[in-house]
Amino acid sequence: MMRILAAVLALSVAGSAGAKCLAPGQMPARVTFADGDVMDDIRREGDNLHTTLHLASGLTAYSETIFGLYPMQSSIEGMASVYRWKTKSLPAPQDLPVGKAKKLMAEWLREGGNARFTMTVTLVETGEVKVGSCSYPALHLNVETKDSYGVRSVSDTWFDPDRLIVWTSARKVFNSKGGLEGAFETKAVAAE
Repeated sequence: MMRILAAVLALSVAGSAGAKCLAPGQMPARVTFADGDVMDDIRREGDNLHTTLHLASGLTAYSETIFGLYPMQSSIEGMASVYRWKTKSLPAPQDLPVGKAKKLMAEWLREGGNARFTMTVTLVETGEVKVGSCSYPALHLNVETKDSYGVRSVSDTWFDPDRLIVWTSARKVFNSKGGLEGAFETKAVAAE
């Protein structure tokens, strides 16, 4: 009898732990990252994703992306950027062929002048990523961005095509002379 009670209790605890995970297709209201950043005001409108990111430093960033990956517009503390893509439609990341780089070009409108912007995306593999105790399907992507001066960032990213959310990313950022400006890692630890 005690074994049955222990088994029922273990199943109910496991079931309640799973209940905290997002259902397939369910958008999170809030995502917390290991570095203290918090994303909220997450709104999906078709293939467009609008987010607010409260950085641990105290700054707040707003963004609109297509498929959660390709920037359309962003702002942080009054500094705004707009991207005008040079293609009629951007590819859904899950539709990219594995191992084949896709180069996309845009005009980057920002304070201080406009610039050419190139984003090269490569689908490395499909898999899963852990967010807290939950597992979500994810695409492993390599993303490189360039502007008129050269490579500006290189990212190793795990992207959820169902929710259009980047769950984890390791990113190197370069200055206009090609020197490494910084290396940053973000990892979602909770989604609710």
